[in-house]
Amino acid sequence: MRKKSIKLTAKKFSKSVDDTLKFTESIEALSDKYKSWCFDLAIVRLYREFENFILHCLITLINNDSSILSKRRGIDFPKHINVKVCEYLIRGDGYFDFKGRSGLIKKIKQFVPSKPDHDDDHWFLKIVKGCDENSLNQIITLRNFAAHNSPHAKKSALEYIKKVDKKRKNMSSSSGAWLKARERGQKTGENRFAKICKSLKEMAEDIKSQAPY
Repeated sequence: MRKKSIKLTAKKFSKSVDDTLKFTESIEALSDKYKSWCFDLAIVRLYREFENFILHCLITLINNDSSILSKRRGIDFPKHINVKVCEYLIRGDGYFDFKGRSGLIKKIKQFVPSKPDHDDDHWFLKIVKGCDENSLNQIITLRNFAAHNSPHAKKSALEYIKKVDKKRKNMSSSSGAWLKARERGQKTGENRFAKICKSLKEMAEDIKSQAPY
């Protein structure tokens, strides 16, 4: 039976992050308005790639070692489960999605062993938990604002941003406008989008280095 590779999946995700970052670095000649549009597109693409990355990592974990799912569910699954069945066990008839960092961790816990004290958590879960919390929450809330541009999505984005920046009173006009800028008071260095990309790449590299296959 064909086996999938987490190392290859992580490598592909890192390449996708690099490509998206290069896209945002190639728009200097555009006006501020169009730059914001580009960053809106970039955060939607980055989220899509991240969502697929997590999904395919979970599929690969079960595909290569169904015992982790057996331990989590208390059911003796067959030793070998093909890729399509693995995907169905995770997605069912719906989409693979999650609400915020806590929702992502909750989703992963449905498929890999975890303990209340975290000492015996599965290696994949430990790495995701160790990823920068701000980056995970920003990619999710700002993607929703960029994709839907609804009052509810804007309110959710502002509520999260205010937790990061205590002086923030209002949300930027768009996710893109927020992402293309540097942190308050920072005159040089990476913009907010680049910081998110850097954090996600570090997580992908950790996963690639620790994955046994």
